[in-house]
Amino acid sequence: MELELERALEKKYQELILHQMETGRIIESLNSLLPEVERFNLVTASEAFDKLNEDAREKAIRAVLEPYKNSNVGINVKEISKELDKLSNKCFNVSQVKMIFGTYYSEAKDSLKKLFFKEADRLMPWKLVSPEQLVKNKSLILRHSVTECKYSSSPDGMWQFEGYVSNLEKLIRIQAQSADPRTVRGDLLAGVYRASKSSPWDKIIVTDPVFVSSKLYKNGKFELELVSGEMARNTAAFLFALALDGA
Repeated sequence: MELELERALEKKYQELILHQMETGRIIESLNSLLPEVERFNLVTASEAFDKLNEDAREKAIRAVLEPYKNSNVGINVKEISKELDKLSNKCFNVSQVKMIFGTYYSEAKDSLKKLFFKEADRLMPWKLVSPEQLVKNKSLILRHSVTECKYSSSPDGMWQFEGYVSNLEKLIRIQAQSADPRTVRGDLLAGVYRASKSSPWDKIIVTDPVFVSSKLYKNGKFELELVSGEMARNTAAFLFALALDGA
């Protein structure tokens, strides 16, 4: 966001706070001129203004952090608002927003890897005891829970599988390509399965610096071929270490 826009956001938010204070004084003065039964409820009016200010600040926070909206680090505007209030009640300061989110962002790498593995773990073999268990030649040997559906051409469990394999892809790219966990994407494999019109049991060939092919077997085996045996072994060791860490 350009500096001019950032300053304008701060200015307009401060104007909103000042107008609220002025409007509150006007309502109090107006109440003094009205019969008691016609007077405004000051508590209700104040709550309405507070809600407006809260919404305005949250929108402003999202605007400031727009460049990060597609990152893997969640933007929790309510938590950021709470942190702002610790600094100054009802304040909005662009630098402080960036500082607060910057702390979350800089500390997110390890927690994101754990978050990705929590989903990817659904594809790890049962009773995983060694990284060698995950590798065969250039392929990772995994599992899946996709099954044929009696009542539809779409297999059961494919939607969940796409989510698991997306997180697995992120982890593999972190290991194989030194991708940043905060920005790594996992759209390739899930997208290929989502777009495929063929049988889910067909071998899928992809063109990618990391992945070569993907194959689901009806017995629950999932074979994911990488570009080299070394990459497969290193990735297996990485995944096994994450499994041990989460055990």
